Amino acid sequence: MPDLIQKTETIANDFIVKQLIKEGPVTRIYLCTFEGIESVMRLDKPMARQLGLNRAVEYDLLESIQFHGFSPQPLYSDPDEGILVCRYIKGKALSQEDIRQTPMLIEVARITRSIHELEPVSGVLKLTHFLNHYEAQLSDHRLSPFLRSGMDLFAELSPETTALKLCHNDLNHSNFVSGNNLFILDWEYASLNDPYFDLATVIEYHQLSDSKIEEFINHYSQNSESVDIKKLDQWRQLTDYLSIFWLMMLEKYATMSDKEKAWMIDLERRLSKKKG
Repeated sequence: MPDLIQKTETIANDFIVKQLIKEGPVTRIYLCTFEGIESVMRLDKPMARQLGLNRAVEYDLLESIQFHGFSPQPLYSDPDEGILVCRYIKGKALSQEDIRQTPMLIEVARITRSIHELEPVSGVLKLTHFLNHYEAQLSDHRLSPFLRSGMDLFAELSPETTALKLCHNDLNHSNFVSGNNLFILDWEYASLNDPYFDLATVIEYHQLSDSKIEEFINHYSQNSESVDIKKLDQWRQLTDYLSIFWLMMLEKYATMSDKEKAWMIDLERRLSKKKG
């Protein structure tokens, strides 16, 4: 607690930390008030520095997109201390099953398309920045052969001629909150990328059936653009590689939960089968 007080004492005179509401391997989330506004503070843990995140660019991005109605309103940032304060969003945290329901899936498709139509702020990185960072950090990891296979697949799917768009890159149910609108949290991995990756993430994380995939893609494309299903299937495979990369970083720099260990074993099995 003294360390927390020291980190936050310069934020604002009337900044009050109320309670810890969520903790993961990378960050802690606190409920607080900032200049009289009910807020949340995200405080980085040591692993955050190992992931190649750019907190200053993340804050600039949040400022630039806040009026579109699907992202948190940023109130304060201190990238050097790993602090981000945003207005608290009242709403329901969604489950995989919630996302699979037609009304919600349609809204997710609409917002995903809206993200891809945004102009990125100056300084937004490409996904290759994160992949190259992982590769440098994990070259000695026991699962490093998966790293090379994933990098090769990414190079195949995303040549220099690819038209890159702003992508969230982590559209899983834990980053959605349903309140007055549907909001998306955790923009730390947002970067320039092929939009197919966001589509693949929604499909894979929420285990959409074939009929739900068709429903999602139709509403995303608004019946005006075709989505290459073969290309989409390849990007769905890449999501497995990106997931195991993140778990490899977690195993190296933090403590894995039993659930994360089981997920890693499952991914290792699936990717080994694909390589074979």
